[in-house]
Amino acid sequence: MLTRPCWINIDLDQYIKNINIVKNGITEGTILMDVLKDNAYGCGAVPLAKIAWDEGITNFAVSNVPEALELREALPEADILVLGYTTLDMLKIGVQKNIGFSIWNLQMAKQLEKLGKEYEKRVKIHFILDTGLSRLGFLPTEKSLDDMKVISQMKHIKIQGIFSHFARTETEDDEFSMGQIEEFSEFVESMKKKNIATGIVHISDSAAIVKFRNADLDLVRCGALLIGSMTGKHIVKDDNNFNTKSILSLHSRIARVAEFPAGRSVSYDITYVSDHPIKVATIPVGYGDGIPSQLSGNMEVLISGKRCKQIGAVNMDMLMVDSSGVSCKEGDEVVLLGTQGDNEITLDDWSAWGGKSSTFFLSMLRNRIPHFYLKDGKVID
Repeated sequence: MLTRPCWINIDLDQYIKNINIVKNGITEGTILMDVLKDNAYGCGAVPLAKIAWDEGITNFAVSNVPEALELREALPEADILVLGYTTLDMLKIGVQKNIGFSIWNLQMAKQLEKLGKEYEKRVKIHFILDTGLSRLGFLPTEKSLDDMKVISQMKHIKIQGIFSHFARTETEDDEFSMGQIEEFSEFVESMKKKNIATGIVHISDSAAIVKFRNADLDLVRCGALLIGSMTGKHIVKDDNNFNTKSILSLHSRIARVAEFPAGRSVSYDITYVSDHPIKVATIPVGYGDGIPSQLSGNMEVLISGKRCKQIGAVNMDMLMVDSSGVSCKEGDEVVLLGTQGDNEITLDDWSAWGGKSSTFFLSMLRNRIPHFYLKDGKVID
């Protein structure tokens, strides 16, 4: 049911193609982990996880326990890792549901050991190593090795892996990333020398999968590449590998078309005044739906296959565009992301207009927008 006068289409066939592009591109034997943080960046974590599972992916990562619980209900046998910070209350729930946790200190491991004993579980953990992001993680020190040794001897803890996060992969300067790889590799070797289990070793994200073909290791964490908000050519301009395509398109319909003389102001605060006779089309989608205000006056939409400039401030539930010279009427479809006729509006366009990453804009799109999942060109439940 269309509860809002705008909607998102998710192309599951393209998602399957993207999965296979990445699978075929990474090192043979490397595990592909599907990262579905923030409801799969607004695309819908559960529907995508089910498709990924059918395509042979068994490892998933999310930001927090509530996201993990949604996946657990849908995929009882999946391996699910929480990447972010978790409160004690959420740890208790996650342990009971066999969720894996990222840890970065001895105290957290002690909490999980206690919970594992209480609920008769062996809790899966991945160590985080801070090699330069300065966010979460053990520091690469002797004390960290000592703490990890203590953790490795806990009866209700299973060390499933160790990983680090790159700080700067979407750039032409790879010196910092190379230093992170070296520091991570040296620390993992130090763990082995002290007979500390490492489990699955991983560092690569979507950009690193494209750029650092020697860093696949045991597992790669892939989110943006799979949903097509990032492609190989974003990272390496002449690379023909990993060129996935976006699975999401955003649509609405014209609510009103009105013609005005030159000098007409449009939207709040009179930030736009037309210098020509203008035909204004009102589109019922706005920042309440996740169209960020920084796109105001910069973005374009497609009407009748033609690009039309958005004018004035984006409102909570509406935005206005200059549709002068375009044949259109109330009820006509508008494409904000996707193709119409021979034209296309992409996440790259939004990034250029708004000065943020494509993943940022995807994550802004609100769940109040109805989502429709298409397979073989038909909407599925």
